[in-house]
Amino acid sequence: MVGGHLMGEVANKIIKEIVRQPRPDFHKDFGANSGLTYGMPLAHSQFMGFLSVYTSLLIIYRVPRLLGQWKIFGCVLMFSMASAVAFSRVYLLYHTIEQVIVGVSLGLVLGLGYFTITEAARDLGLIDWVLLWPLIRFWYVRDLYYHNYRTFKEEYDEYEALRGKAKQE
Repeated sequence: MVGGHLMGEVANKIIKEIVRQPRPDFHKDFGANSGLTYGMPLAHSQFMGFLSVYTSLLIIYRVPRLLGQWKIFGCVLMFSMASAVAFSRVYLLYHTIEQVIVGVSLGLVLGLGYFTITEAARDLGLIDWVLLWPLIRFWYVRDLYYHNYRTFKEEYDEYEALRGKAKQE
């Protein structure tokens, strides 16, 4: 997911430099020299669009033990948070509605694309191949969603068992 987020950030910076659409007039005098850049596409909404679709696809396709109603709840929660962020950016006058729509739309496309590409890479064995690279192994990088998916509860229960065992020794 980090790779997808970083690719989205790069795409966002490139598109902002090409489009060069300013933020709403509210920011002409306020914040002009404080690092605020162009407004299109909106990075916050883009990230939330990416996160909501990518996480929802993970929940649906990669969390096998989660019951259907919890999958629905997780997806609705993700898209609700994305909507709240998008609304707040317009409400706080940081962006226009058009900038938010473009940002969310770009994020949704990037999230769907990144999920599709990473799933294809897993099916082709590319992820397993990359995980064997010495530098990747040095940093203990793992693919937690494919070979060994565990919930936070399962990880916590294992932690508690190991902690209890260490106390007894």
